[in-house]
Amino acid sequence: ECLCSADMYPFICGDKITPYYLFNVVLSEQFSNFTASVSERSNIPKINRKELGSFHFSLPSMNEQKRINSALFSMETSIEKRQKKLSQTKSLKKALMQDLLTGKVRVAV
Repeated sequence: ECLCSADMYPFICGDKITPYYLFNVVLSEQFSNFTASVSERSNIPKINRKELGSFHFSLPSMNEQKRINSALFSMETSIEKRQKKLSQTKSLKKALMQDLLTGKVRVAV
């Protein structure tokens, strides 16, 4: 059971699709292009239930979905780790630049 606004559609996954696979389908470029093509709004894609029901996508077997999910999750984890490392490196650079610019750290010329 859930409660959502009129601008949202809850999805219930049956026994033919995993929630994570459906999540990634909805985040896909294919789905974004579809919503933009059927949307009557200019800037914010919005589709009705009938239009949503007309969206078609590949539905591999459950085993294949699980393998795809595993690969996507692994990539997402790797990206998140790299983004965290990049953020830490940028913070360190900013701190070092501040130390240099304020004269807290001297550079031999």
